[in-house]
Amino acid sequence: MGIQSILSRQEYCSNLSCPRSSTLYPQVISRLVSTQCYNSLHSTCGSTSCILCPLLCNRLQYLQAIDTWERLNAKFHRIENMREKISLARQMKRLPSYQYQGVFTLAVILVIGTFNRPTFLAFGLAPVFYWLYRGIGTKHVTLYHFHMRILCLVSCALPLTCLVILTDSLYYGKTTLQTLLDCNLYIGYSFTVTPYNFIKYNMNPNNLAQHGTHPLLTHTLVNLPLLYNVLAVVAFVAVYKILIVAMRKQWNSLPRVQSTQFLMFLSLLTPLFFLSLFPHQEPRFIIPLTLPMVFLFSPNIYAANWGMQEQADGSYRLSERGKSGVSGISVAGKLIRLWFLCNMSLTLVYGFLHQAGVYSMVKHMAGEIQSKPPATEIHLVTTYTYTMPLSLLGIPNYQNTLYLDKTGKKYRKKQAFFTYELGSATARQLCTKLSSILDSNEKKKAEQKLGYRTFVALPGSRYSNFVTYPTCMNISHTIVTSIFPHVTLEALPQLVPGSTPAQDKCPYASAWENSLQMLAELLDQFKIVLIQIQPSPVGSAGTRNM
Repeated sequence: MGIQSILSRQEYCSNLSCPRSSTLYPQVISRLVSTQCYNSLHSTCGSTSCILCPLLCNRLQYLQAIDTWERLNAKFHRIENMREKISLARQMKRLPSYQYQGVFTLAVILVIGTFNRPTFLAFGLAPVFYWLYRGIGTKHVTLYHFHMRILCLVSCALPLTCLVILTDSLYYGKTTLQTLLDCNLYIGYSFTVTPYNFIKYNMNPNNLAQHGTHPLLTHTLVNLPLLYNVLAVVAFVAVYKILIVAMRKQWNSLPRVQSTQFLMFLSLLTPLFFLSLFPHQEPRFIIPLTLPMVFLFSPNIYAANWGMQEQADGSYRLSERGKSGVSGISVAGKLIRLWFLCNMSLTLVYGFLHQAGVYSMVKHMAGEIQSKPPATEIHLVTTYTYTMPLSLLGIPNYQNTLYLDKTGKKYRKKQAFFTYELGSATARQLCTKLSSILDSNEKKKAEQKLGYRTFVALPGSRYSNFVTYPTCMNISHTIVTSIFPHVTLEALPQLVPGSTPAQDKCPYASAWENSLQMLAELLDQFKIVLIQIQPSPVGSAGTRNM
């Protein structure tokens, strides 16, 4: 959500209601590590254009070891002097083995990435295959080594998988340390396997329908151009040319299986294919495709802009057109400028405007939770707003977390914070839900003496539709706070004057004052509004201007 959201989270973490370990400390550590890695790469490679060198480092070392071993082995069989053979045998023995180098690191990344989000497997399939298949075809590497690499990878991943399952089970309250010590465990109940729960949830069409369903080609035809704009168009053209070459059976013109370009093509097409099988497709799901997209297709933009010509070895050299300076005024020369303009515009929208008020809203709700009286529930209804990151509130898992009292008996705390995500709900659906929540809470208040507070968070562009709907006009509402800026693409502000319900203009006001009023109403649409809802007698309603 951009720099503003980061600053909001850091400011929020200064409050005791948010644990520093959940927001601020991970950001500081990640930025220090990123800076150190960047400095190390810059000092090693000499320029930022060599940022992909670490990706090729292991492959180059491995191929060098194979080449050295094969040269020594061929020389070993040619000579007849026993002393020289012994010397060569010692040299071959001292050669470092790269057959299984990095297997533990790869297993750790695979397991943690999969448990963080199981779709990580779609992105990791091509690099893992590349690591397993490297060197196949040489005299030194056979299918035996391929199978042994798979065995080593599985052997390293299994213990870590068990450790992560155990950690998740303790975190989500499926088991406790005392249960572990007593060995009172049941496989079907005592363990939490998050990838299985993820797959089980997404296999249910009703669950996906709550988040929205999309055509199968949404990632390819909509999300790729939205994320990469000009680069996506260049990618479509390049893939089209590759398909033409394949249809003509010009196999020598295609990348070799063990080449880095083939790895990047697999890393692009494999996750795009698997993620397109799911009916719910959002642009953020394919953001990891940035690396293969830039690696494969950004040289095309660079070459088009500066008059570069691709050579047989894959490098680029200045063509005669580039030397003459014609490319600077050509249509192709404007391609990279258009790319920069699109990236800067989308950075402004998605980095500083889109859903920018969510974290500030969470900060305010944290204060509401801290200041609420005892025996009081808080209900938060959201519409046209991203899911609130409730982990920042420090709320325990009421369903699975068990506590021990002084007598050693287990108990669960009663849930005191409830959220309702209505997605792109209409004003009628929102008002119906609010009426249902108020009726239920009023009943509990009368029977159990349980207090409650009800809030609604919605974009400013939807506020007028809410307050003017007949059913909602019978509900007392008060604007608690409004946060600027905040834009929801599903509910864009209406920029046309008079297109939104507004207060009647004062007939005695000047044109300048009316213009200022229209500007204020327009800016109110670039906010996220938090409203407190209370039941009121029919015909009365309380409001407060933003």
